[in-house]
Amino acid sequence: MKNATQKNELTCPKCHGDGGHDEIEGTRQVFQACYHCGNTGRIDRELYRQDQLDSALANLASINVAALMVEGQDADVCYRTMAAENMIPFNQLIDDMHYRELNNLKAFVEGLGSGSNRKRVEDLLIAGSSTIPTMRQAIPTPPPAPKPAPAPIGNPDDIPF
Repeated sequence: MKNATQKNELTCPKCHGDGGHDEIEGTRQVFQACYHCGNTGRIDRELYRQDQLDSALANLASINVAALMVEGQDADVCYRTMAAENMIPFNQLIDDMHYRELNNLKAFVEGLGSGSNRKRVEDLLIAGSSTIPTMRQAIPTPPPAPKPAPAPIGNPDDIPF
């Protein structure tokens, strides 16, 4: 018979209940403990719900950043120029924008307090997270560039050196 704590525990989604994962370090295989469940392979329902909420907020932050990228006609050039002016790689600028947006969304949810409104907003975010597209799905892919015409082949006996 299960006790009360086992009923409220779920399998850890990070290690899939194994308590960790195997990694290769140099020539040896070592077992790395799972930081998420504390090497037990089980997490409680509250932590599982928080994981779902964090995932939903991360997807929403990605969508918001992607919307900024395609918002204007010259948005890509503008953000690439901004990255160059700050001497950081373009991908790092996008990551910084994503984490800033994620922190803003988390602050918004935290600002709702601990009442029923917050729980309703969290439930809507979690329920809708399966319908929120990922960042790759949100950014429209440009059409492929036309291939240039092949160069005419001259006299095969003519050696260019």
